[in-house]
This record gives sequence, structure tokens and C-alpha cells, in this order.
Amino acid sequence: MKKTILFLFLITFSFGIKAQCNISGPLTVMLGTSATFSIPNLAQCTECYDWDTLSSNISITSSDMNNTVIISANSLGQAHLQVTYFDEEGCHTCDILFDVINGDPAGCCEPELNSYFICGGWKSYGGHGAIYIAFPECDRTTVSSIDWVVNGANFISGPLTGSSSGTTYGPGSPGNIDNLNCSVIQVQATVHYNNGCLSETLNETIIPSSRVSENIIYPNPTSSEIKINLDSIKNKENITIKVIDIDSNQEVYNKRVSRLKDSNEITIGGLSKYRIVQVIILNNGKIVNQSKIMIK
Repeated sequence: MKKTILFLFLITFSFGIKAQCNISGPLTVMLGTSATFSIPNLAQCTECYDWDTLSSNISITSSDMNNTVIISANSLGQAHLQVTYFDEEGCHTCDILFDVINGDPAGCCEPELNSYFICGGWKSYGGHGAIYIAFPECDRTTVSSIDWVVNGANFISGPLTGSSSGTTYGPGSPGNIDNLNCSVIQVQATVHYNNGCLSETLNETIIPSSRVSENIIYPNPTSSEIKINLDSIKNKENITIKVIDIDSNQEVYNKRVSRLKDSNEITIGGLSKYRIVQVIILNNGKIVNQSKIMIK
């Protein structure tokens, strides 16, 4: 009853004055926790305030008639809190927007940048390399978008082809890169989530490496294939080739090549696009080459 009388009083004497005040309080509140918001004691009396929630994901758990209020964060998303008070100049209204975020760190991803560039060995380009981001042991579907900025290289495959910056949607890596001068590459990735977890910015410096073997491993740009040239291996009677998906750590190809008849080139097809794989070549059980590469 007391609040109803105050509310009618505020409406009756309201002059439509926009408040020149700031609500103090956090800009992010963890899901399932409480937070305190307040304004300076400006009203004519200690209970001449009226706090309201203008979004459904928060609720007031204290008195809503003082200059301080406690709210509970009930669901994820942006929250809107408002206070109205009356003084000798009339009725004033103040607002604050804040975010309710995931309060369980175990529910948020810890992404890792793991890119590479190998100088030489790729026709018409300075080498081959890819920007790669991994999301180990977390739900990749919570990634809404990733903002990319690359200094020292351009994308030559994927949704950002021809540029050195842009936004991709979902958790996928943006594509292969080219660096004609084989110089140092700087990568920045800002990951945004759809589950209330805070955005995170990652930075990586790629130091290009030299091709250490004549076994050339490269992707077919149109067919989701890997081509492997074995010209430099003298004894080809007992070659084993393994392909491992780095993100899932699953072996997607394992085959022994007992004899090469007409060509020293092997083609492996049916691989998923925009995935980083580790290609391992063994000769008589000994590793003679291993390379990371992104499937185009």
C-alpha cells in the first residue's frame, strides 16, 4: 500500500525530467548470483525510490524503495534495471544495462591458437600455412563468431579469401594463408559466445619454418584432398601414411603403401574442409615426415 501511494504521488507530480544521475553497480553479473546497485541519496526521503526490472532475466530480492537494491541474476543475457525517485525538482528516472554471464567457468571454452606456415613447397605461393583455433574439451556450438586480424599474410581459402581480417561464424578456422616473403605473421582472434561466456581475445606470433623434407604434402584446392609426393624416399616397399584430425585427435586415415607402380604421388580424399590435420609418413616404421596442413 505504501509503495502504491508513493507511485501515485510520483506520477501526479512528474514533470518528465530525465535523470542526471548514474546507477552504480557491476556491468557483468554471474548467473545464479546476486548484485547490489545504488544511486546517491538524492530523494526527499529514505524510502522515496522505486526500483523496477525491465527485463525478465533478473528479479529484485531486497526492498525496492531505498537508494540501494539487490537483484538476482536468473538467466543469461542483457538485463535492464531502472529506478525512479522524487525530489524538489520533480520526478527522475535512471537506467542501467548490464550482462548476466555464465557463472560456471567449466561451461566456458578455453580456445587455443595453433597456426603454422611452412616456406616453399606450394605452387604459385610463398609456402603453405593456415590459421587454426582449437576448442579442447568444450562445447564448440557455444561459439557464435570470431573476429580475425592477420598482419603479414592474406587468406587464400575459406570465407575470408583475399583479405587479412574479417569475421567468421561458428567455431571453424578461417582458412589457409600465404606469406610471399616468408616473414613473421601476427594473428589476433576475438572469440564471441552465445551462452553468456565473456568474449576472449587471443594473440599468436607465427615464425615460418623451412621445408625440411622433399616429401611435399599439399591440399587440392577444390576437392578436399591431400596429395603426397614421395620422390625423395628411395625404398618405397613399406610406406605407411597416417592422417590425424588435430581438433578431435582422431585418426582419419591409416594405410600401408606396399608398392608404387606408375607414380610417386598419393592422393587421399574425402576429408572434411577447413580442418587442420597432422600427416605422418613412416618408412619401415620410422617417421620420415610429419606436417600440419589445413584441408581446403
